[in-house]
Amino acid sequence: MNVVGKALPALGGVIAGAMLVSFAFPALGRDNPPRPLASGAHVAKLKAFSTRSTGLKKLRYIASDETAQPSAESGATLDCPKRYHAISGFFGPQTQQGLGQLALTNSFPSGKSNRSWDLGVKNLSTTAQGFFLGVVCVK
Repeated sequence: MNVVGKALPALGGVIAGAMLVSFAFPALGRDNPPRPLASGAHVAKLKAFSTRSTGLKKLRYIASDETAQPSAESGATLDCPKRYHAISGFFGPQTQQGLGQLALTNSFPSGKSNRSWDLGVKNLSTTAQGFFLGVVCVK
C-alpha cells in the first residue's frame, strides 16, 4: 500500500504528459501555421465558418470615423438600415501608431428596435487618436 502511495504522483505525471502529447500530435502534420492577430493571439481554424451559412440572407457593415481626446472616452450609437437587425459592434484605430492606444469600454444593443448598437472607446494615450466604430447588421 505504501508503494502505491509513492508512485501515484509519478503516474499522474505520466498521464498528464500523455494527454498533452495527444493534443499536440494532430498539429504536427499541419502545412499552414495559424495566422496571428494584431494582438499576437492565434486564430483557430473552424470548419463551421468555411461552409455556406443557411438562414442568413444579407450582412451589412456600417462604420463611422471618430476622434478621442487624450485620456478621454468617446463613442457613438450606430443604426442599421430598415429591416436589418444589429448583431454586433466593432472598432479599431485609424493609423498603425494607434494600435494599443485605444480600449473598448462598452458594446451593447441600444434601443427597443434591435437596429441600434452603442459603442464606447477610451483613449489611453496623451495625444488625440482617430478611430472607427462599426455595427454588423443582418437582414
